Amino acid sequence: MAEATIDNAWFYILTMTLDGVSILCALLNMAIVLWIWRKDPKSKQSPSFCLTLWMAIPDILQRVVDLGVSPYTFTEEMTENYSLARFYVWLQWFACYWYVCLNILIAMDLQLVFFHRLPRYAPIRRWYPLIGTVAGFILAFMLLIMPKVRLYYGGAVTIGDRGTAWMPFNAYWTLSWLTLAIVYLVSVMIAILLKLYASQRELRQFDSSNMGMRKMTANPTVLRSARLVMAYPITLAIVYIPYLLNMWFSSFLQGPGVAIWNYITFIIYSSQGIIGLIVLLMHPVVVNLYPGQKFDITSWFSRTQSFLKRPSAPPSMALSNTVGTPGAVSGASQDTAVNSQTSQHPYLKTMDLGPHVTGLFGHPNDSKILVNEDGTVAESNHQTSDYTGSYKNLNTFDSFDDTSCL
Repeated sequence: MAEATIDNAWFYILTMTLDGVSILCALLNMAIVLWIWRKDPKSKQSPSFCLTLWMAIPDILQRVVDLGVSPYTFTEEMTENYSLARFYVWLQWFACYWYVCLNILIAMDLQLVFFHRLPRYAPIRRWYPLIGTVAGFILAFMLLIMPKVRLYYGGAVTIGDRGTAWMPFNAYWTLSWLTLAIVYLVSVMIAILLKLYASQRELRQFDSSNMGMRKMTANPTVLRSARLVMAYPITLAIVYIPYLLNMWFSSFLQGPGVAIWNYITFIIYSSQGIIGLIVLLMHPVVVNLYPGQKFDITSWFSRTQSFLKRPSAPPSMALSNTVGTPGAVSGASQDTAVNSQTSQHPYLKTMDLGPHVTGLFGHPNDSKILVNEDGTVAESNHQTSDYTGSYKNLNTFDSFDDTSCL
């Protein structure tokens, strides 16, 4: 077993402690999600909440690998055994890519909802975990075929013989994909923040006027949920931008400043599970279960606080005004109405896609329900016109009236 030097012993002890705490936090994340799913089944409809459970798995794998290559647990067999070293390196980067891809999917879902009017019940949302897993595996697959992978204590890696192109290729492969992911993430977050914090007149352009429905930005639930859910990609940027810069610095620069930055980077990186637990506790689905629902991160920003408290737009043509869904309810009573209406109108608050929803990105116009004049859902076949009411769009922004919408 290799021994750590006196100069950096504090660093390894600190990072190992943070790794252990992060593992416990990731396990707690999984327990919280599973408990809430059992307590409130409709929370499974939230893509970001579902991805939280999946993100805990690569987080645990990353921490386990970090503990395995620490000087206090590292063995010489990891250096001499190429297969074992290759597995460790692949597992480390597969977990990293997997975690990043799952976070990217949360940002992509926000982009699709805000900029492309993705329906709440679009089938693509159910495939996010699988998409993120497959993408992470494909990006890390290259490490399974690289020759002579050697692993050294502290996490240092060499690939191939000296002078070959394997090491530069692996460095550029990793840097390229992580850079693209961070650039996309930051671009999407800036675009959404600009939309959310723009003037009310500009926000009102975010509507579905061609369908005669209520403006999405008149819905305070969507705005509040979006601000809370954005904590996931923002914290990913906080963790991985220093990590990415550290990779660039280590590849092209030398000096004491690079070593100090390396310490800072891995301390933040080892705290990923702790940060993930904090973000989960701010998730709108979790906040909805707090007594009195007093937690509101948007109150920190005076500019948005007054906007979120303004009355909703007149729901004269909205689905909520017709069938009595909680879109016409404001404040804490909104979620109570959600629960009471779930059994009456299963298409509105469950993953049942309802009639005419086709394709992974099913358009709102493709999903309709029949509504009688008295406000009840028609029991007749949706393919016929034998009913007393009219067609009402289902997958519009008015179906984003509860905290599991994002």
